[in-house]
Amino acid sequence: MAETSATGLGRCSACRHFFITHHQSHPYGCRVLDFKSPALPCLAVRRSSGQDCLYFQAKAPD
Repeated sequence: MAETSATGLGRCSACRHFFITHHQSHPYGCRVLDFKSPALPCLAVRRSSGQDCLYFQAKAPD
């Protein structure tokens, strides 16, 4: 289950705050933290704070 681990696309893509931008240099974004990044937001948070993102909220099932 590496896809849903604390790091990687599975974690961000399962979060209701994650979005894809139209900016080639910063393609990933987080609405709750209000930033765009060249890396996945969960990885940027871990790199800057040393912790997993505390704002993760699972998307509602379809």
